[in-house]
Amino acid sequence: MTLAQQAIMTAHAEGRFTTLVGSDQPDHLPEIQAIANGQSLPDCGIDVGILQVMVVALNNFSSVGVSDINRLCTGQSLGAGATSSHNVDGGGHAG
Repeated sequence: MTLAQQAIMTAHAEGRFTTLVGSDQPDHLPEIQAIANGQSLPDCGIDVGILQVMVVALNNFSSVGVSDINRLCTGQSLGAGATSSHNVDGGGHAG
């Protein structure tokens, strides 16, 4: 587990990091948790830079919410579809 993943999962346990869930926003915590556990799930990668941005946000704000990371992992294709930065190059770039 990288320090970024550990920081995100710790913040989640403290209630400071949430993934916004709704009809068009699936829960992205399983993506982060799988990576934190060292699991490699098909189409569920997250760009390391995105994890780093989340940690920077957690270090500067009392709480952080994420609405989307990798739509390939959740099976969604909204908006720009295949050209969305949520999908291109394996997804996980959180556009």
